[in-house]
Amino acid sequence: MRKHFSIPLSILMLACGAAHAQEKGITCWYFQNELGMTEHANCLQYTDKALHVRPAELKKLYFTDNYASLYSKEHGFMYVNRQGQVVVEQVMEMEMGADYINHGFVRFIRNGKCGYAALLGKDPTIPPQFDGCYPFIGEKALVCNGCKEFTEKEHSLYRGGTSFCINPRGQQISCDSYPQ
Repeated sequence: MRKHFSIPLSILMLACGAAHAQEKGITCWYFQNELGMTEHANCLQYTDKALHVRPAELKKLYFTDNYASLYSKEHGFMYVNRQGQVVVEQVMEMEMGADYINHGFVRFIRNGKCGYAALLGKDPTIPPQFDGCYPFIGEKALVCNGCKEFTEKEHSLYRGGTSFCINPRGQQISCDSYPQ
């Protein structure tokens, strides 16, 4: 009889350990005015299989256009909405922070490719499929495939490969009037 209880008890102990680890949360960093980016233990948690900012931390975030940026080692830079739900993670890093929202889009990376997450308006997210992505300027963004990133002074740029412009739906368009 004892043997029958030992297996379920060990499974229960593992499940409780996993639940406790999930309750603990994920450490994150976010900007706090003159303090700069500060560390906050247990800032993020999974609820209903989605990543959220804990309510106590949500009150401390600085929101622009209904979104706030933060960072975690596990998820990189990310944006959260006012309800605390992480809406995009692995956002490209710009000037020691998350990429800026430009014309409703923010650039993000998945498996070494970049794409655009639509945060504002009616446009869909453009899946990560490019080797290089520049921000949207108006209705156009310059992208490249086969290019390599390099740094010139404090700016990241792309060289080589094939460059072309896309519209907010991810369709290839003319680069006429796109600032170079």
